[in-house]
Amino acid sequence: MAALAQDPESGAVKSQIGTVLSRVIDADYPGDWPGLVDEIVVLLRGGEGEIEAGLRATVEVLRGFRYVGLFSAGKGKLTRHLGSYNRSTDRAAPSLPTLITHLFPTLLTLAQRILATTPTDAASTTLQGTLLHLVLKSYKHSIATHLSADLQAPDSIVAWGTLFLSIIQRSIPVELLPSDLDAREKHAWSKTKKWALYSLNRLFMRYGNPSQLPSNMKVLYGPFAERFIAQFVPEILKAYFGLVERSVGGEWSSSKTKHHLLVFFEEWCVSCRVDRKEMS
Repeated sequence: MAALAQDPESGAVKSQIGTVLSRVIDADYPGDWPGLVDEIVVLLRGGEGEIEAGLRATVEVLRGFRYVGLFSAGKGKLTRHLGSYNRSTDRAAPSLPTLITHLFPTLLTLAQRILATTPTDAASTTLQGTLLHLVLKSYKHSIATHLSADLQAPDSIVAWGTLFLSIIQRSIPVELLPSDLDAREKHAWSKTKKWALYSLNRLFMRYGNPSQLPSNMKVLYGPFAERFIAQFVPEILKAYFGLVERSVGGEWSSSKTKHHLLVFFEEWCVSCRVDRKEMS
């Protein structure tokens, strides 16, 4: 954690340290590192380098717990259906909803504060995009297999959804982005917009579309889906069409951004056809 907070210049170094941290969390959390989440919260409320360290740690913690709902017991271990992840049952590992309860209010406040600034040079634009990218990547991990009660709450979905829409609608001056198109595709702000679009699409396609919700998920997500499609999908459509209009007008958009736009429109068209069929 301290190595991440030292803010080394190379993003590759930070990524490598994050990978090491992931292995340590896998081996030691929560049994040998019970105070990790409290340490993360302290970092998220610190200075610039500490914030990035806290965000990278948050990503790794949530990455490790995103498939907890898919674990099955066997011979004293919990073995994930996907991958080779093992976690001893005697560690009393916290649930993903518990992690969300402890970390996400701080993440949301932090992201709102970061987005409220307007970078004036390439370096500050990259830093802003990097921090927001890590917040959104954490959210993405949190909704991989289920949507916690905290994130279903009306106040929460409005706050997070508004953050995602604001990110999508934010125009980044092209002079603050790399001139090389490949580098621009990999820029932190391109990744941030990608995860904002992905998260809204995931909320709609897995949890927020009543006509496509499997019967075994209706008890958990039925009320959320009805609210989401009535109150939030119109705002998503407005923002997405706005992004398309700006792209047609010459604003640069990454290939991933265009991909996620098309995915949403395709799913929306399928949903409309199903609704019309049920009404006929």
